[in-house]
Amino acid sequence: VNDGDRDSAIARSEVAVFGAGASMVYRLADAVTDAEFSKALDRLVYVSADSAELTLFDIDTGEAQSIDLPLPGFRVGLSPDGTHAAVSHQGLVSLVSLNALAVVDSQAMVVDWGDIVLDHANRAHVTPRRDQWVNLVSVDFAANTLYDSGRARAGSQKRVHPTESWIYAADRGLSPSDFEKYDVAAMPGVRIGDSPYHGDYRIDGNLWISELGDRLLTARGNAFWSRTDPAVDMTYSGALSDDLFVASADHSAERNEWVVASANAFLDPDLPDRLLFYSGSFLTRLSDEAFAPIPTVIGDAPTTALNVFFDDGGSKVILLLESDGAGVGANDKAVQIRELP
Repeated sequence: VNDGDRDSAIARSEVAVFGAGASMVYRLADAVTDAEFSKALDRLVYVSADSAELTLFDIDTGEAQSIDLPLPGFRVGLSPDGTHAAVSHQGLVSLVSLNALAVVDSQAMVVDWGDIVLDHANRAHVTPRRDQWVNLVSVDFAANTLYDSGRARAGSQKRVHPTESWIYAADRGLSPSDFEKYDVAAMPGVRIGDSPYHGDYRIDGNLWISELGDRLLTARGNAFWSRTDPAVDMTYSGALSDDLFVASADHSAERNEWVVASANAFLDPDLPDRLLFYSGSFLTRLSDEAFAPIPTVIGDAPTTALNVFFDDGGSKVILLLESDGAGVGANDKAVQIRELP
């Protein structure tokens, strides 16, 4: 801009133009470390390494809202109804109302941060990431009470059952990997068992629960039942029709499908990472495609997927993407929103 005498400083903006039917891709300015998706609010909810904020990204408008946190957050977990978030900090756990855009409560804990989930009563459960065998730390914000009980494997990846007061947790750093179950209907939470297999079916440190809560899918593509009947619960129910490593997955009850973001470099560096769709009943592949690149001023940067989610009705897929940094710089994360037929 020139006022007739002097020129202003140059300000640059990036504009990405997509054709009809193509995915929308939004570059993020944050160093995202963990993310979940609220189906109730249509928001991607994430924490970043470079700020003490929880960010809500609106997939319909591409706009972001930030909520101030008492400390930088490392992991985030959403309540089953998608209206609250729990954030794991260094020595602290926070409860955040996503509707009010405010921190509701924070509780100190003496252990290091770790993976965190939030149950139906808005009680947070943290598995510390250090040491070997640790206690499951549970925070009852309403009662202003912290419980430190129940044996857990340090660094375990946890999921809350969508309808029951259960937590399933896949251990990490063990061979063979296994998963276990906790009852958190009352406090303190109680470990009620693990899978009946110990190396027969690979778990590889992560799992996801179907939207109706009847099936578990693990990082190596093996599936197991989730049931109230202990004779059936956690028993093998099949495997994805492809041998791959699952970086992230989600399930849509409306579509009766699983969506999977693969990370095949863990198995074979020559295998490309893909976005794949599988039958929810038979686990057979329905379709697959590449991830969208991140557009930059010097060309498209290829990406891998950190997280994948269905929206509430199964009409969209939301991906958190990461580039290898080539041509992208510090802002190497993006959100891809793909409309489904």
